[in-house]
Amino acid sequence: MRQTILHVEDDEALREAVKLSFQDLGFAGEILAATTLAGARATLAQRVEDTVPVTLLLVDVQLRDVGGGSISSGW
Repeated sequence: MRQTILHVEDDEALREAVKLSFQDLGFAGEILAATTLAGARATLAQRVEDTVPVTLLLVDVQLRDVGGGSISSGW
């Protein structure tokens, strides 16, 4: 099974830095990106529907669309 990372980050420079870091470390899987909690939810819902799981979820804990607090209440 191909490994997949979903990176939820609203800062484009950080998203790119993380993507390049994983590639430099030899990660050959798929790296998906979402810039909002709503986008991450939609991506995860689609992956569940398609029965194609996400292996790792990296989430910015201060997303703008969550209100700057804990993301746990938004999931």
